Amino acid sequence: MRCSKVLASTALQQLATHKHAAAPGLALDFAQRLPAKADADLHTAVMQGLLTKPTTDNYGTLLAAAARAEDPFGKKNQAAWQTAFDDGTLISWLAQNGPTRKQASERIAAARAARWTPNSQTDPAATFLRGLLSQRDAMLVQAA
Repeated sequence: MRCSKVLASTALQQLATHKHAAAPGLALDFAQRLPAKADADLHTAVMQGLLTKPTTDNYGTLLAAAARAEDPFGKKNQAAWQTAFDDGTLISWLAQNGPTRKQASERIAAARAARWTPNSQTDPAATFLRGLLSQRDAMLVQAA
């Protein structure tokens, strides 16, 4: 079973690298089959697939994958995150939903993702970060 998941994640990463139109749908399908405790590289593939065309319908899955992925906000994924924040819907979604995510790792990932918010969207980013900081969670404050 592990071998087929590794093969699927490799294929998904290749599709994401080439911005294939099928990548987001396949990433969602793959995410549904992954346990939360699956290896980080498998969650990385889901995240990269979803970042090819992020939509409000998959932001929750994207955030969960980023929380479990290997180096989700590193240089390799920087351009994809910046593009994801371009239209303003992701930071608005994070402002509304990020602080209330059940998993602390997802709230931390949301705070880390917010650094890719363009300057034109500082108001929703500030609202989002205030919501996180009001929780007074040391790990969250450090991530923000």
